[in-house]
Order: sequence, then structure tokens, then C-alpha cells
Amino acid sequence: MTSERESPGQQKIPPLQSFGYRQPATDGESCKEIVLLCKTDTMRGAVHVIRQGGGENLHSHDTVDGFWMVLSGKVRFYGDDNRLLGEFGPMQGIMVPRFTRYRFESADGEQAEILQVLHFEPGKGFKRTNHAESNFDRSKVRWYDGRKVLQPDESP
Repeated sequence: MTSERESPGQQKIPPLQSFGYRQPATDGESCKEIVLLCKTDTMRGAVHVIRQGGGENLHSHDTVDGFWMVLSGKVRFYGDDNRLLGEFGPMQGIMVPRFTRYRFESADGEQAEILQVLHFEPGKGFKRTNHAESNFDRSKVRWYDGRKVLQPDESP
């Protein structure tokens, strides 16, 4: 992995990152997998694979704006009082601003893949507040790393 670079103003610049995505094989125990694609101190990209029962409970983020786009399957997003925010199929999605309470699930009980892009408030990191009990054992979520760091003169 390369180290951070400095900009002309001597500001630290994160290294370039390339990534690839391949859906993880299921182990039969996990109802959700997350493949980390890229990450800096203010941004993160990942793909969530939602298997049966692997949707999210009602929660919010005080320091994060989130962009979600369905890659496969159908996903429903809900707000407070189980209010439907939208049902989305492939290449559709929703942007969830910070402080917004939301949850999501597979719309038809089938597997779904969702691209997640998060922007963190600088210096504040990732903060999550749960507003309902988790509907699955969070310790069984599997994380995978799809990153490969590029040198400044390399192309993906």
C-alpha cells in the first residue's frame, strides 16, 4: 500500500485506490456480506449483499450522507413509523442525508446487491445510532476487501 501524498499546499492526499467487485460465495451462516471497495477519511464505497433476513434495522448517521444504488434485486427503504420511502430495482436508488432515520430490506425476500457511497463529515468519522433492535446477528456480517492501491502513475 502506498503512503499518503502531499498537495502543493502540503495537505495530505490519500493514495489512489482501484478496486474490483465479485459477489462473495455464501457460507450459509451470514445473511449479509459487505465488500469494501474504497475508503478515505471522508468517503467510503462498498457493496452490500443482502441475503434472506439481512436487511437493516431503523438507524441514522449524525455525520454521514449516504448514496445507495441497487445493482441487483429489489430493495425497499423505510423511514420512521415504517413509512415507505421507495422501492428500487437495478440502477435506481436513494440519497439519505445525515440525521435521517431509515432502514432497508429485500423487497421480495430474494438476494439483492446495493452499492453504498458514504461521505463523512471531515474529522467526525462514522457514527451510527440504532432506533430499533437489529433484526439479525451483526457479528455474522462478513466483510471483504476489494481494494488495490495504485501508484500515482498507474492506471486501473
